[in-house]
Amino acid sequence: MYSTLLLCKNCIIVRGKGMAVTINDLLKLTPFRGARILAGADHLHKVIKGVSTADNPASDEDQYFSNTNYFILSSFYFVGKSVPDMQQYLQTYFDTGVACLCLIDEYISELPDEIVNLCNENHFPVIMVDKHVPYADMIFGIMQAIIFDQQNYVLENKLSALISGHLDELQRSKILHEINPQLKSHITAIYCLPDTPPQTHSALFGTINRDITMSALEYKEGFLFLVSYKDGSAGAVQKKIDYVIETINRYMQDCVIGVSSSNSLLDCGNAISQAITAVNSHSIKNSSVIYYNNLGIVRLLKLFSGHKELDQFYSDILGPILEFDQKTNQSNLFETMDCFIQNGRDFRKTAKALFLHENTIRYRVAKVQELVAPKCSSDDFLEDLSIAIKIYKLRKAEKMV
Repeated sequence: MYSTLLLCKNCIIVRGKGMAVTINDLLKLTPFRGARILAGADHLHKVIKGVSTADNPASDEDQYFSNTNYFILSSFYFVGKSVPDMQQYLQTYFDTGVACLCLIDEYISELPDEIVNLCNENHFPVIMVDKHVPYADMIFGIMQAIIFDQQNYVLENKLSALISGHLDELQRSKILHEINPQLKSHITAIYCLPDTPPQTHSALFGTINRDITMSALEYKEGFLFLVSYKDGSAGAVQKKIDYVIETINRYMQDCVIGVSSSNSLLDCGNAISQAITAVNSHSIKNSSVIYYNNLGIVRLLKLFSGHKELDQFYSDILGPILEFDQKTNQSNLFETMDCFIQNGRDFRKTAKALFLHENTIRYRVAKVQELVAPKCSSDDFLEDLSIAIKIYKLRKAEKMV
């Protein structure tokens, strides 16, 4: 039944958890841009790990081969328009874990309603492409996507290892040389987290990578830019950083950008961590470009993240407020205090921002002070609350990256 190309099979023997090429991703490739979805439209998020052709009738032996997450290309000529033959053939796919069937419209242009319903019931996507699209182009496009994704997975693991701080100097140097042997002695990391992923980032990456001393990479849910330089003037360094930020904004709108401090090249992991921390602080700083050096106390909060004492402090201050909001449902004490602190502890500005009466703000501030009084003195009340809210926002943002 199956005639998998040897090249394709060899390319996908090693599989990692990070592989995440979906049917939706493949539909964006040039050979599939005109594809029609015949069935299973709600399940195009399925992951693809391999590709095969299938232009022979099903045999008993096929039941013994696992094709989990495979993308099957077929003309369906051997089943003709026989519904029973289609049902038998598709059952083999259901049983062996095939992810998607791609039909060529040479011998069949539509599926019978019974088959469409069967595929939908089994959450099985079926798409159809024009007969003039070569098999080779489709297979090549799929394998390129899978290989590229696997490379990204390996690279992401290496970047995570750099950030962990558990590597020795030789190991860090080796990874950095693999990323880009032209990186200079000092580095600034810039991390970009777009609100909505762009259709393609190749143009952005291509523009940045024209400078051989810089590297554009995918990391987690965002894009990472390594800007390297010799230890020179601050003005020259800032000029390179500004260029990257301007380029990002030119290709992507509504994105949050975090910029690390200057680090030695071997401390690149620290620079990446700083840039991510800056992005995570977006809701605290309320800016689209956040410099790590300007984070103030947030830098300390990040350093002690997960520490028992910090967790206890957070629980002591915000715990009673969040619990009260949850019980009363309409008190909005947390939102009020966040706005109050952002507006410089000005009752009038806060009332205006929340469309409330000034006395309502005064009442809520007094209520919060009453709630936290057992754990916080009146003199430190607002300062402690400001720190606790920063911890809250940092934790919330970290879950998104």
